[in-house]
Amino acid sequence: MTALDLETLGEIAARVVRFGSGDTEPAEIDVEHELLFRLPEFWCEVFAELGTTEDPDALGEVADAWAATEEMAGRRDLRGLVRDVVGLVAQAQEAGQGVYLWVQAV
Repeated sequence: MTALDLETLGEIAARVVRFGSGDTEPAEIDVEHELLFRLPEFWCEVFAELGTTEDPDALGEVADAWAATEEMAGRRDLRGLVRDVVGLVAQAQEAGQGVYLWVQAV
């Protein structure tokens, strides 16, 4: 998963849960760690909302819309991955920690 994949996922989730708009672009931590990104607070708030929404179809809508994007072309059912992301964000927020992405060098 890349930083762009997660940015796209955050934009879709914000639309589905009608959370408004904000920063969904992961930020590089520093130049010495160019493969390490911190996910913005807005992004985490969107996923916390997705995890607690009363709409039982919201997670599926997000996963299906994400699967239909150019970035995720060829991937089928992403519901499990979206559910895992939501769970990870919930754990991080409960512990008062941020959410990070370490990408593999290509």
